[in-house]
Amino acid sequence: MNWPDGLCLPLAISGGVFAVFLAWLGYRAHTRPVLTGDSGMIGLTGVVSRRQGFRNRWVVEVRGELWWCESSGKLQPGMTVKITGSTDLVLRVEPSCEDAGPAEA
Repeated sequence: MNWPDGLCLPLAISGGVFAVFLAWLGYRAHTRPVLTGDSGMIGLTGVVSRRQGFRNRWVVEVRGELWWCESSGKLQPGMTVKITGSTDLVLRVEPSCEDAGPAEA
């Protein structure tokens, strides 16, 4: 294929700029903090939605998702909790200082 004169250099430059842009996007994606999954939930708050169940675990709702959780403190349905860690998709939570107990209707 014969390229018109003066077209190769602009195509090469625009292709190089596009490659650098893609590399920059990839670098930026790898250096940002984790925002998904159980490791991205540490520090968030949730609400205990069900009573103690399987293996003394509770169910907590965080960002509209239901997760198993364990706590060293006493939990009650409706109580606000803070996520402090996770192990094998089970969240470790502590009762939030903002909430002394379940909300009363």
